[in-house]
Amino acid sequence: MRLFPSYSTTPGLERFPLADRKRVYQEALVKLRKDDPEYARRADRSSRHAIWITMGFVMGSALLNGLEQRKIMSLPVYFPLLSVLVLVYLVVLLRTLRQHQRFLNERVAAVLPGADKGS
Repeated sequence: MRLFPSYSTTPGLERFPLADRKRVYQEALVKLRKDDPEYARRADRSSRHAIWITMGFVMGSALLNGLEQRKIMSLPVYFPLLSVLVLVYLVVLLRTLRQHQRFLNERVAAVLPGADKGS
């Protein structure tokens, strides 16, 4: 299993010609969005989470910048705090996006043409 999955790691997608895989994957996503309200709700929620995480990072970095500009915080304190904020932002965002991609791959694998419906 790859650390960061992509659409190309979707189980069952390897049955399709390489040139058609992206199109087949995208068609499955459109079908899921139309036919599966649970999928649409969870996909929307994942997008909102990524937006909220980014907004939190922007507000946190603006707060740190404001404190440093007003000389409430010195540079030797500002840079380590900003570095930690960036690191936490990246870890949380990448974790959220990785979970979302895994969810997409699982759901798409289930609706691919020729997918085994009995299991």
